[in-house]
Parts: sequence; C-alpha cells; structure tokens
Amino acid sequence: MFKIKLILVIGFLSLVLLSSFIGSHLPYECNDHSISIDSTSNIQLQHLLNEYTEAKLILETAKSRIQDLSRQIEARKSELAIVKNSILLYKSERDSIKYLEFTDSVMSLADSLKWILEGNQNKRFLVLDTVIKKSETKVNSLSKSNAQAIQLLDSLKTDRDNRQIQVETILKKLRLHAGRLRGGFAFKLFGVMYNMYIANLDSEQIRMHLFNHGKQKYYSLGAVKERLLNDKLEPLMITNGGMYTKSNEPVGLYIESGSNISYRLDTSKRVSDENFYLYPNGVFYIDSNNIAHINTTDYFFKLQQEGKVNPISATQSGPMLVIDGKLHDKFSPGSQNEKIRSGVGLVNKKTVVFLITLDESNFYNFATVFKDIFSCKDALFLDGAISQMYLKNINPVVGGNFGPIISVTKKY
Repeated sequence: MFKIKLILVIGFLSLVLLSSFIGSHLPYECNDHSISIDSTSNIQLQHLLNEYTEAKLILETAKSRIQDLSRQIEARKSELAIVKNSILLYKSERDSIKYLEFTDSVMSLADSLKWILEGNQNKRFLVLDTVIKKSETKVNSLSKSNAQAIQLLDSLKTDRDNRQIQVETILKKLRLHAGRLRGGFAFKLFGVMYNMYIANLDSEQIRMHLFNHGKQKYYSLGAVKERLLNDKLEPLMITNGGMYTKSNEPVGLYIESGSNISYRLDTSKRVSDENFYLYPNGVFYIDSNNIAHINTTDYFFKLQQEGKVNPISATQSGPMLVIDGKLHDKFSPGSQNEKIRSGVGLVNKKTVVFLITLDESNFYNFATVFKDIFSCKDALFLDGAISQMYLKNINPVVGGNFGPIISVTKKY
C-alpha cells in the first residue's frame, strides 16, 4: 500500500514539473484574446530557414566558382587562338626565308634582332624557328591547362546541380511548413531579422484605420490599439499601411470599411524617385466576399472601369514586390539601396502575410522572401524606414506618425 501511494505521489510531482517545464518553454501566453504562437512551429520554421540559408549559400558559391572558371577557360581559348594564329604567321615568314647555312651560335635577343634588321637570313630563320617552338610549347601547356579546367568545370556543374536539387528539396519543405503557419512569428534569414503575421480571413478581420470617431487622425499604432481595445477587440497585428503625405493623408486610393472615408486611385505616371511611383505600383484590398486581393494599379483601374471590383477596404502603395509570381523587374540582387522594409503578400485568397524587416534589406531580397518562402503570387510594398509592426509579446511597439494603418483582430 505504501509503495502504491509513493508511486502516485511521484507521478503527481512529475506531472507538475512537466507542466512547469512546458509552460516555461512556451514564450507566449495562449488564450482567446492573445496571439496564438506555436513555439514548435517557430523553432521548426527557423530550423528550415537555417537549412535553406546554408544550402543556398553553398549553391551560390558553386555558381560563382563555375562563372570564374568559365571565364578563365574562355580567356585561355582566346589566348590559344592568338598564339596559334601567331605560329601560322611565324611559319609563313620562316618558310619564305631561304636558309643558306646552319649556325649553332647562341645569340642574345638584342643580337638576333640586330641581325634580323641587318637582313641576316640565316639568323632570322633561326630566331623565327625558336619563336615557333616556344609558341608550340605554350600551346601545349595552355591546351593541357584548359583540358584540366574543363574537367573540373564538369565536376563543379555536377555538384551545382546536386546542390540545386538539395535547395529545392529544402525549399519545398519550407514552403509546406510556412503555408500552415498562422499568427505572429519572428525569424532570421540571410542575416536579416523579420517579424511577420499570417492572417486568415475566415477567423480574423483585417481593418484599415485613418480617422477616429472624433474625426481626428490616429497617427500612431498605439492610438489604433487603444481604439480596438475600447471596442472589445484584441489587436493581433497593427502596422502602417501605405504611403502618406506630409499632412498624413493617404497617397492614392484608400477605402475604410464602415465609413465614408475614401481617397481616389492615383493612376498618374510621375517621373520620381519615390517608391510609390516605382511602376508598377498596386492596391491591396478586401472585397465584399471577404477575399483578399493585390492588383497592379493599372489592372485595378481596368476592373474599376468595368465595374468588376467592389472593395470594402483598400490601400494603394508601391512598388509591387511580386507580380503574378515574378519579382518586380526593376529590382537588382546586389542593390545597395537597403532600408527597413514592410509589405503584404497573398498566400491565397483567404491567407494574408504581413512582413517587416528589423534590419535593412534591399527590394530584391525582401520581395524574394514573399515569392520563395511564402509562395506569394502577388505582394505589395507598404512602407520603408519608418515602418513598425505591433505584435503582442513579440514586438509591442505602439509609436509612429503615420497615415493609413492596418490591423488584424480575431473574429467573434
């Protein structure tokens, strides 16, 4: 009897300790009014991203070596062609000289040139013959080096192809995992820290905010948060939602659900270094069927003219990041234009990913995350260096001096 009681006590204590351990390793409180963070999913996401980063860097190194070696091979081919052509010219000139008598005198180059200039046919013949032999030796050496380089190049290409398969395999697993994520997450990719929120329109609501009930602009994330809390709504994500003027008015189209606040679509084609006018720009909107869309401005305008679009909330910004599965054609991989970036992408018509960098990034790398990691066919840049994203227990920032602001709350 004593043994049974002892076993029960030990079992109870074990459960208590296990519960305490699990609680201490879940970084975020999970209840009906908080961001639901699956720590296991976040760890797995980062693990897959680390795998992808390592494999991608190795692949890029292999590609770089192939490019360098290919250039060396082409340079040797050009040099070989020049030397071979020179040999033909030397032979032609040598064969045109009548060799009168043999001499085994060892002469300096200066003497040889002197005798050539003086018209000494015998010495001229011998000098050309020596040059030809040396050139033929060089041809053999270059040919051997190139043959070895070509063999190495074939090996590097095989390795590159294997690395490419490895990257694609990891990326496939990463996309599958990323496609299942919901809620707020933090991760690191290629040395850049990101915060993100993945919203599902069936269980969450995306809202646009500009003016409060007193017709005053919100300006800050904190003001929007306070409004949502007052309305008994728990803010899951809040971020600035598009470009704005010096007076905090939206640049371009803005529609706010449940209000008569709206601003017209900007279809102008300005010559400007402003991000908004890095064409094509676009529109992020939710329609009356509760479906999310990101269209280029031109396509949205076409739908608007045809009466085929009915947004209940919308914001226009630019540039587009991803357009029908392709990166914006003005983005460059090695661009030094690096800043904090924020944007929105569509995983599908009901799943929206909001992404912000905590470190500086160029457009190409930022857009690639939407395209490659989250399989977004369309994504739109929201804003740059001043951007912020509120995520409870991850990044509870509430500042800013913004125009349009976007929030995500749970549906009740």
